[in-house]
Amino acid sequence: MPLSAKSARATIRMTPLPYYEQSLCASSFLRSLMIGDYRSYESGSCVLEALLAHVKNGYTHENNYVNGGHMDRRSVLLLVLLLVILGGIFALTQQSTKDTSNLSWRVEQWLVRVFPPTGTGSAGEPTWFGLTIRRLAHVVEFGALGLAASALALQLMGPGPRTAVLTALVCLGASLVDEIHKTFVPGRHFDPKDLILDAVGYMLAILLVFGLAHLLSRNA
Repeated sequence: MPLSAKSARATIRMTPLPYYEQSLCASSFLRSLMIGDYRSYESGSCVLEALLAHVKNGYTHENNYVNGGHMDRRSVLLLVLLLVILGGIFALTQQSTKDTSNLSWRVEQWLVRVFPPTGTGSAGEPTWFGLTIRRLAHVVEFGALGLAASALALQLMGPGPRTAVLTALVCLGASLVDEIHKTFVPGRHFDPKDLILDAVGYMLAILLVFGLAHLLSRNA
């Protein structure tokens, strides 16, 4: 049964906002749109106003983990960071073969001076742990993605195997989209080896972040 408009408006002043109440207000609002019940629509929209207010100012429910479950500036910053990393991956994949080669060469020259290569490739190019600069880039890019995704997932969902698995699936999805994106760029192609290198990057990041979270929770 949908909430009355009066009780719905009262929820705006309620804190914390329980998770089941969020679901109730959303279902009430959608139901009103479907059947044209304007009284229900008023109730649902009022509760949605409450949801928006809580999202803006920080909402709380019993399943949240960090910082009392608040959707605070830290969460927003982590989300922005995640989107920036995804945008960077997209931009690098969108580059032509020539631009990618030029960028790889410049980064390679810098990296040789900072971190001496551990070996050489079949064409005489420097390698680090058996990886050329372009292969290593996949590990680094998706390692950064894994760090940001893990931190955001912990902030919103808390530690646990389910959160870690969902984070890995999100990173896997991004990796697949990235490889599919390559098929639309002239001179580039889908490479299963890159999927493996991407997985090395984000899985190491996920294990690091969730491992630290587990240790901190045990010591707390």
